[in-house]
Amino acid sequence: PRSTLFPYTTLFRSGQLPGRIARNETLTHTGNVVFAIAAGALGALLALQGIFFAAAVFAFGMAPAVYFINKDTISYEAARGGGDQEGGDKKRSSWRDLLHDKRIQTFTASVVLFYFANAATLPLVGEMLTKGKQGRSSAWQVAVMVIVAEAVMVGVAAVCGKLAQSWGRKPLFLIGFAVLALRNGLTVVSHNEYYLIGLQSLDGVAMGIYGV
Repeated sequence: PRSTLFPYTTLFRSGQLPGRIARNETLTHTGNVVFAIAAGALGALLALQGIFFAAAVFAFGMAPAVYFINKDTISYEAARGGGDQEGGDKKRSSWRDLLHDKRIQTFTASVVLFYFANAATLPLVGEMLTKGKQGRSSAWQVAVMVIVAEAVMVGVAAVCGKLAQSWGRKPLFLIGFAVLALRNGLTVVSHNEYYLIGLQSLDGVAMGIYGV
């Protein structure tokens, strides 16, 4: 319904954001699982170059989705912290507010450190798994590693939307950061391929929480 404060029929209200983000992330990770299966099959059965062609096909399929977004369902005022139907008329936040908010600064630093700790781990594990292997024989291992992580992310993302409302964000972030530290520590324990593949489930927990 329309109102004088919120003149658009919204995609979702601010109180529904955690649930919507959780659903979006669940669909995202499900798509990643499907792609990893397709890419792994192409790399193992046909040629490693097939992985890149598959990526191009999947990317082309995503692009048209943008045109299904109706601009009339978006309130740019509410999206920037302004008034909406739930909170009434509220002053829009400015860039200066963000730069002077210590919570934002702390959160930004935490995110940077999270990516410093996480970004290189998956490629390094992939190198461990493929060391000494040639061509197609390594494709399935990397694919399975991604599938394990993304499959766990599907379940974690689905749950996090509800927990974000009842628990709050901080406990979930603490769990995610702690699981990432645990995963990185356990990675150096053994280079057994099945151990390393199974360990990516912890990556699924950490990134599943962070994504939502």
